[in-house]
Amino acid sequence: MRARIPWRAMPGPTARALPWGPLTACLVAGLLIMMVPAAATAGLGVDNIVNLARIVMLAGALGVAFLLDDPAASTTAVLPVPRLARIAVRGLLAVPVLAGWWALTLAAAHLAVAAEVRPAVPALTLTVEAAALVCVAFALAGIRRGGAAGTVGGIVAAPLTLVLVLLLQFLPDGWSLFVGAGDPRWREAHVIWSVLAGSALLASGLLAHEPTSRRATTRPAPQPVGAGVRR
Repeated sequence: MRARIPWRAMPGPTARALPWGPLTACLVAGLLIMMVPAAATAGLGVDNIVNLARIVMLAGALGVAFLLDDPAASTTAVLPVPRLARIAVRGLLAVPVLAGWWALTLAAAHLAVAAEVRPAVPALTLTVEAAALVCVAFALAGIRRGGAAGTVGGIVAAPLTLVLVLLLQFLPDGWSLFVGAGDPRWREAHVIWSVLAGSALLASGLLAHEPTSRRATTRPAPQPVGAGVRR
């Protein structure tokens, strides 16, 4: 019979084990990127704010890339808790922090533009972009190390996230996902961003599943009849 997952007992120990340092540093750095212009001026254009918001969301995604770092992975791998559950709890614990951080980012973005153009700031669609980048970074962080119980960690996932963003940035015209707020492809690009977010979440779940060989129990080999009996 499959053991029940102790969902209620997991958040506390998991929260204490999370690498909050790299995540917090990246979130604070990203927030400052938006808050400094907001404090200095209130006359930025919508395109300027969109570009700043994309830098901020990249900073947040780089922090999320470290979310699955776990020095005790070789120990927790033998616990009767599926790897999928352990990774899911880590992600869910970070969601309120990321949501509050992004809300502050959007508030600062609205303060940095002139009052008459604030309604034109595309907060919802920028949120879709941010969610997609965060999900991609989380999925990359979940890639397994070859022959090890843990994941590649932020030291690999963060550069991979950065490379992916640069590739998206330099796609040819007509293919780029980082389009301007007045671009005719704005709506189409954000449909693709939504698909990318969903695909990254699906990839995270697939990468979190443990191989069958690890879940299988090892049974002792049967001994021949009469083995061990002395004559």
